[in-house]
Amino acid sequence: MLQLLEEVLFSIGKESPRTRRQLARDTALGAGIAAFLSTLASHPATAQAQAEKYDVSYLWHPDIEAVLDYQEDVARILGPDVARELHIVQGTSGRFGLIYDRNASKTDAEKTAQHHHKLLQQAELDRAVIIKDEGYHDLFNVEYKKGTSVNALKRSFETVYRTLGPEVGKNLVIERVNGKYALVWRRRGDENSTRNIAERHKTLLQEKGFNPSTILENNNQVEYGESSYLDETEPPIKPPRKFSEPRRPVAPDSLERKIEKYVQNHRTADEQTSWSVYDFTTGEKIVSINEDAPRQSASMMKPFAALAYFHLVQQGKRQYNAEAKKHMKKMIQKSNNASTNWVMRQVGGPQAMKRILTEHYGNIFKDISIVEYIPSGGQTYRNKASAHDYSRFLYALWNDDLPQAREMRRLMALPGRDRVYTGAERVPTGTLVYNKTGSTARLCGDMSILYARGRDGRRHAYTLIGIVEKKTRTSNYGAWIKSRGDLIRKISNLTYDHQKARHNLL
Repeated sequence: MLQLLEEVLFSIGKESPRTRRQLARDTALGAGIAAFLSTLASHPATAQAQAEKYDVSYLWHPDIEAVLDYQEDVARILGPDVARELHIVQGTSGRFGLIYDRNASKTDAEKTAQHHHKLLQQAELDRAVIIKDEGYHDLFNVEYKKGTSVNALKRSFETVYRTLGPEVGKNLVIERVNGKYALVWRRRGDENSTRNIAERHKTLLQEKGFNPSTILENNNQVEYGESSYLDETEPPIKPPRKFSEPRRPVAPDSLERKIEKYVQNHRTADEQTSWSVYDFTTGEKIVSINEDAPRQSASMMKPFAALAYFHLVQQGKRQYNAEAKKHMKKMIQKSNNASTNWVMRQVGGPQAMKRILTEHYGNIFKDISIVEYIPSGGQTYRNKASAHDYSRFLYALWNDDLPQAREMRRLMALPGRDRVYTGAERVPTGTLVYNKTGSTARLCGDMSILYARGRDGRRHAYTLIGIVEKKTRTSNYGAWIKSRGDLIRKISNLTYDHQKARHNLL
């Protein structure tokens, strides 16, 4: 201890000549250090407390899918700087947790947790608490190859996807790592089992120039994934040009009746729902439940903002330049609220956005109400649209009847969380999905096109829109959004089974 103090004072003396005030301050510093070291020597518990490190915790759940869903909500509220340090970990009990890797003292971690709790509370999400940096471990992925650009790795992506199959391909991504890019299977497993799998993959891929290894799951930005790959390699089959919705009598054993029965048994008294399914192959509306009821749109209105912006681009009033592309990607893929408000400002604000949509695309938007930017904290409840609006929009998007429809589909196919494919166990891997989710403490929804493969190799497209709206905020956001997301996934399973029987899908 004395040696440490002597080293500190010696280093002070080595500095350039100082004023008396500086020397007095340095002497006081040395005395303070000596007193501090003396305190540590006489109070071991104090030394231990100083050594303990803390993180901030947001959610623990036995299902990693629930934690991954919640990660997107927390990232959207707390912003990109915090989002980069949000990590999924696994505890000794097997439960998965979402933490902010603060690695700070208890006092500093408490300050961070209090600040985050205030922001999350504004958005009516669950509280943030501190947790000791112990009792849980990192998760690991398999890395196959590095590169300097996404395009340079796309051919490698295809090789790995085809060689290892869709079970790996479903979570195969190109992510940004330290300014470069890496082709990674986001396995999110423990280190030992992930290393063993990397060795097995090495035997399959070594002759093709790959040398798989483990890499820490570090919440890196994803640039390309399965849906991006399928979007580029599977040209859409267009439905009939005229949008028609013939309705047959609703039979007791119809998909609509099955959905009604399932939802009735699994929703609460203060919830209202809307559902819509349109089969592009037959040109038939097969589910229409509360389809024209305006409901909170949350983030599901963000593709509408993209359409309003692209309308002005088509008119020559705006440019789709690098800045616009950056915000458009963040708005659709990451559901970034600041980027959404940037796009809305570019089109003239909420009222101007609604005017563009209703005046120029009135055959699509019949029930929308766009009245607000995304508020600070993300608790947007006033913008509304109907499931029918989403259905008509997705039909026009698929049919190239909208400006920059191809680009909007590309954006909606970027890797991200969804409630119709990810976690919907009946929907097979390799199904292409274009979608946008919406989440608040009073709304859980997804609007999507699923492009499913038949046994004859031909694909069949259909829309699925599911909206669950709550009258009052939930008291436990994490549990509620998981259960409502799972409700939409169950309806997606029912819908896929129906389409499978109709079109001989996989």
